[in-house]
Amino acid sequence: MYLSLSFLGIIPISFEEEIESACCAIEVCCVDALRYGGTDKNIIERLGNDPAHCDYNLDGKLNMGLEQFWGNKTYKLVQALKYWIVNKYT
Repeated sequence: MYLSLSFLGIIPISFEEEIESACCAIEVCCVDALRYGGTDKNIIERLGNDPAHCDYNLDGKLNMGLEQFWGNKTYKLVQALKYWIVNKYT
């Protein structure tokens, strides 16, 4: 299992107690800062096959909802429009 933390990188975890502790931490984190980035089906099942907690689903496919896809594109579009407006009208 690999536990992804936004500020620590990737931490390998191997023992069952550590895996259980990591799963509990992922489930109770209120800002979704912790995610499981591996493809171990037992761990994905333990986390409820929830896209908010797992990068992959039980089929081994990457979880990327439309909100995640379009959210990033929308942000970039808004930034580009702001840049264009500021440079054109100032």
